Amino acid sequence: MSLEEFISSSTADLLGPASDRRAPVDATLPLRLVASAELSLTPDGGADVVLRIEPGATFGLGNHPTTLACLRTLRQVVRAGDRVLDVGTGSGVLAIAAVRLGASAALGTDINPASLDVVASNAATNGVADVLAATLDPLHTLKGPYDVVVANILAPTLIDLALELI
Repeated sequence: MSLEEFISSSTADLLGPASDRRAPVDATLPLRLVASAELSLTPDGGADVVLRIEPGATFGLGNHPTTLACLRTLRQVVRAGDRVLDVGTGSGVLAIAAVRLGASAALGTDINPASLDVVASNAATNGVADVLAATLDPLHTLKGPYDVVVANILAPTLIDLALELI
């Protein structure tokens, strides 16, 4: 799917038919929500990658439609060795997924101080603590470049941050 197709796609196009959020989600791309805090991703040509996420006092369990769309997109775009920036990281689910899908490093940034401990705990649980960090530092202070930037945050905030994201 090209960037233009992705941008013009509706959430329904990306996620497939609506389903009960408590049941496993199986969409066109190989990504399943297995349980409330466990995700299973299948990278291209690989075995399932299981993520265990505890959101604590942050956003990001992994079952929200926009998070699922971001996870599916990461599955398509992350390549071995990529450096990933997750803006509005929350629980770190997207940064963790990126590393488990092959990225060599990920940095999550958020404005919620609770995200620092939650991301660290989730990264340790998923075996990626050595290559994933979280920060409260503003975007303009972060040292890039990044191969992939993911920002699952509200549109008005994305617009405000647009110049810092490119």
